[in-house]
Amino acid sequence: MSGPRWAARLAAFAVSGLWAGAVHACAVCVTASERNRLAFFFTTIFLTLLPLGLIVAGLYWLSRHSKGLLAAEFEDRDEIVVPSPLDPRTEKTHA
Repeated sequence: MSGPRWAARLAAFAVSGLWAGAVHACAVCVTASERNRLAFFFTTIFLTLLPLGLIVAGLYWLSRHSKGLLAAEFEDRDEIVVPSPLDPRTEKTHA
């Protein structure tokens, strides 16, 4: 790695590290009001659990509705007997 590139990357890393401490991402995060703090906390919990709940509900719905569809998936294929030209017993099993 050349000298100017290395120095530029080091400077960008140092500036980004210092800048992250100087700016506040959310005014609600560092509020003095207990009501706002709790609202932020419960919203965080809700938005964290919402996708997980939707995934679980979707998998539950899929399992409930696919039982009837997949129950007879291989029934027709199991009844078919393919005659073998080498075995004379399979000729009589056709219905």
